[in-house]
Amino acid sequence: MTQTAKSGRASKKGSAAVRAEKAKSKSVKFRGETLQLPDELPPTLLFDITEVEAADDNPMPVFRMLRSLLGAEQFVAVRNKIAVSENEDFADVGKLVEAIFAQYGVSAGEAPASPAP
Repeated sequence: MTQTAKSGRASKKGSAAVRAEKAKSKSVKFRGETLQLPDELPPTLLFDITEVEAADDNPMPVFRMLRSLLGAEQFVAVRNKIAVSENEDFADVGKLVEAIFAQYGVSAGEAPASPAP
């Protein structure tokens, strides 16, 4: 087999791997916006979760956690969706958090496993 044929086959395998990786990418929908999630939960999330659990009726740690998961740009998109809503109820934010954790196989109230050292 020629080197060209081998490299052609390798690039097809590489393309298939890229397609498979894209198919695995995590995302959730929030009020019509598709939000892309990181492949893995960020290590700082455990600190965010601890802060959320310690905060009595203070929504700020939840928003910090969302920003950690979504990044600044998507966090602003979520904020803008909430700002234009006539619905002042933040139950949708809780549903968004649950949907995000579900993408990682974690339910609300269940801490994710610590990353391997």
